[in-house]
Amino acid sequence: MKAPYYIFTLVLLFTWLSSSTSQDVKKVTRNYGFFKEVYSHVKPDTSIKEGSYRLFYKHQLIEDGNYRNGKRIGQWQYYSFNNLLEYEYDFDSDSIVRIGSNNRIISSVRTPCFYKGSPLIPYLFMVDHVNYPEKAVDEDISGRIVLNLMIDKNGKVYGYYISEKLHPLIDKAVLKVASDLPDEWEFLSATRNGAPIKSEYIIPLEFEID
Repeated sequence: MKAPYYIFTLVLLFTWLSSSTSQDVKKVTRNYGFFKEVYSHVKPDTSIKEGSYRLFYKHQLIEDGNYRNGKRIGQWQYYSFNNLLEYEYDFDSDSIVRIGSNNRIISSVRTPCFYKGSPLIPYLFMVDHVNYPEKAVDEDISGRIVLNLMIDKNGKVYGYYISEKLHPLIDKAVLKVASDLPDEWEFLSATRNGAPIKSEYIIPLEFEID
């Protein structure tokens, strides 16, 4: 005769847990400039992400994945311009599982260097922080410049240079920004035969006078 009592107690406990969990999970939308973060959290501190996460740039999805206790888990998709998949990364196995939208097979011989996130992040950082020299505007200087970041085996930037120069004034402005990249940036170093190697991350920039 005690079974119904236990069943009733378990039902109440399950109901309470479900109600408590649904009340604790909150959805957060955070806007900063042209970026928008949409994520969930289960703690009063909204900076600790929990559950699904999406990052948008001008309404375009550029990062999509999940968090657990503030750490990225599972497979994440990182997109470049025009919603093109740059690559997919599995944080549980610490490995790239897909490159590009065409399901390109991951080579066991060599993989390229990637920014650990959407490639739009480093590109837009450079675009937003490079001060176009007034003299360059007066001289109507425009064109392409390519910045190379030197990445060590651990995915850290240890140097930089310009592989495709445009003009001394603009080259200097780009190098100045490159000297002050965010410390929290992470890169996935290139690999050869499964082992990480020193590599370079390339950021092409176009300067035009409107």
